[in-house]
Amino acid sequence: MAARMNDAEAIMWAVESDPFLRTDFTNITLLASAPDPARLRAGLEQAIQVFPPLRQRVARPPLGLAPPQWADDPDFDLGYHLRRLSVPPPGELRQLLDLAAQLAAMPLDRARPLWELTVVEGMADGRAAVLQRLHHTLTDGVGGMKLLRSLLERTPA
Repeated sequence: MAARMNDAEAIMWAVESDPFLRTDFTNITLLASAPDPARLRAGLEQAIQVFPPLRQRVARPPLGLAPPQWADDPDFDLGYHLRRLSVPPPGELRQLLDLAAQLAAMPLDRARPLWELTVVEGMADGRAAVLQRLHHTLTDGVGGMKLLRSLLERTPA
């Protein structure tokens, strides 16, 4: 089912014709340990049911004569959006920030739903992190943090 983007979403989408004006953002959340993979996946599946844009991509109407629309991605693959990586030893904060910078530098795939969640393991003292990348058409930074907090609250500390 397709739904028209609101005006603010359409502007943020359109402005990205200039790569210097990307509107995606990355949140880094440090954790005492890695979240349970099955519980995190289940939490994401529930969030996707509640917030349809997480499973939708942007569809351009024919000839571009109307604003873009949100449309269900017929090839939606949660495994593409939920990833696991590891930083090399010794797993310090600098290595996490370098990894986050590399991931944030790559634009989100505009042919897919506009988000990624990467669990980063291998950090010193058994710590982990979650890198959440979202496009501003989905939510703002505060909304992204609320989403992530709700997902992580469903997993062990």
